[in-house]
Amino acid sequence: MFATNVMIKTIKNLLWLLTIMKLIGVGTSMRFSQSYQGHLKIMTELIDEFFDPCEDFFQHACGYYDTTVAPIAPFMYNKESFVKFFENNRANFSTTGGRLLNGLYESCKQKNWDSSQWKSIGFLEEFAKWPFLQHEWEELGTPTKWPNLTAELAARGIPIFFDIFFAKNTIFVSPADIRCPATQDDIKTLIMSPATSVVNSQIADVISTELWSFCTKLVGDLPKSTEKPDSLGIMENLLEFYSVFYQSLNISSEEFNDARQVRFRTERIDEILEVVAETEPRIVINFIIWKMLEALDYNDCFQLTEEFDHLLLSEYWSWKVFESKISKDVALASFLYHTTRFQKRRKDVMYSEDWQSFLDKKRRRKDLNLERIIKNYANNNLAPDILQNEYSELAIERDAFFLNYFNMKRQQLQLSFLEDKYIDKEDPNHPANLLRRFLNFVIITNEQPLFHYFATEGFDLWYNSELLTSTDDLYTAIDCLERQSTMYSEEYSIFSNLTTEQMENLLKFNRAFYESFYDYLFWLEGEMFSFAEDYVLEHFNLNSSRVLFYSVAQLHCGRDDDKYATLINRSFMNSQQFQDAFECDPEVPMNPSNKCMCKDC
Repeated sequence: MFATNVMIKTIKNLLWLLTIMKLIGVGTSMRFSQSYQGHLKIMTELIDEFFDPCEDFFQHACGYYDTTVAPIAPFMYNKESFVKFFENNRANFSTTGGRLLNGLYESCKQKNWDSSQWKSIGFLEEFAKWPFLQHEWEELGTPTKWPNLTAELAARGIPIFFDIFFAKNTIFVSPADIRCPATQDDIKTLIMSPATSVVNSQIADVISTELWSFCTKLVGDLPKSTEKPDSLGIMENLLEFYSVFYQSLNISSEEFNDARQVRFRTERIDEILEVVAETEPRIVINFIIWKMLEALDYNDCFQLTEEFDHLLLSEYWSWKVFESKISKDVALASFLYHTTRFQKRRKDVMYSEDWQSFLDKKRRRKDLNLERIIKNYANNNLAPDILQNEYSELAIERDAFFLNYFNMKRQQLQLSFLEDKYIDKEDPNHPANLLRRFLNFVIITNEQPLFHYFATEGFDLWYNSELLTSTDDLYTAIDCLERQSTMYSEEYSIFSNLTTEQMENLLKFNRAFYESFYDYLFWLEGEMFSFAEDYVLEHFNLNSSRVLFYSVAQLHCGRDDDKYATLINRSFMNSQQFQDAFECDPEVPMNPSNKCMCKDC
């Protein structure tokens, strides 16, 4: 017990030192670090004092929002930090996975649509003259059929009609998320891009019309043929697709047959197959190539770090990119300290009676220790030698983005079939997602003020945890919010009638903000932290009781004002912490007499 108390005190003192260094900008002549000062400067410039925070807080917090005041929208601050950190460090990546990801990223940044790189890839060579008019199609003779082409692309991470992924010896098949552009002009733009040889606008019009019509039939916006489809032909096409797909991934028929197969929305899959069956093969092939080019047109190459995030997690966990800033042990201790309340709530919920019949005591204790979860997952799945073995045969080729992407995606799919590599990014308790939370914490707290962490990642940790609300809470909130709207809607415009979905989101948002607010207070209660934070905030006419309200509200500025004004105002007005911070008079819009979802009222 004594050792534990000494460790906690040591961590607090360490964090205090790091905080003061960050605030005052150690090693510079600045009173505050440039990052901290710039963040607070923009925050105060967005505030419109003409609007009373007790009348309409969202308008007050976002009143001066535009791109001249905030060249980067506040909700993009974290993305900017992640991109900046990646760009500054990628040249020094030392692991196999990190170097592969950096090479792929570099080839994406330098890709040349005027080159023939995609046209020279083996299974695509015969379609180099895409898109095809009827006479050009006939000149091909007997081209590859659409099931074969879509299977080759699916095995390289480009689902056209079907989406297939693997998890725990299980094959999941679902219809692909097919989306059509609002107009044919978007298709025409791609058709006349350097990726093709089309220069005639009329030809582009003909082909874009065909593709748009086919696409809208696939999504159900246009009626399909009334003729009965050839069910035998449809089944043969589907079997051909599976055969080529698994061959491309080097999965044997025995492995395929031994795996459990799960199909989702089979009726939708049948609908897609029927529309394809009644369409000219030429148009189907044109559609497939169009969708491939559309999928690989990365305007933001940083998206690749999300598709291959296990490679980035492995590189970051190796810690070379962080070692000059903070040690791994201190960073992990800091993360655990800042998430103390979350860890306690998580254990309390999972130790409750609802879980007793599912988890024995030893397993619960092991699974709920955040530090062990992160370390065990990283060491067992992301160690450099593991990825070295898995990706040793891959090499990045210069100026060959398509080929590099296809090779890395196919390897990723192969590994996910052979081993349990599937990560459900919607599962807040998956070890990979907890590791990602930790690494995000390290990057954000190095680049941004700590209150911003609590307003973003700290908030999201609670929001996505599924630990905060129950059915009873929801019904109580719905009843109260409906009465609140009825009582005030005629008098104040910020009290609009709410849908059930809006009220459900409001409750979830309100509860997550409550917890992240108290996480922030918990951090401030550390030795002298509150003094340091308020010392800086006072320079910008702010204080620690108000800054998190502004920070969270401004994350929603300029996005969908009507939607987010309702979310922010209706959540904050029902918060006792808001009333304590802004001291609103009774019965003003942001201080209704009957409060909903309020835990401390």
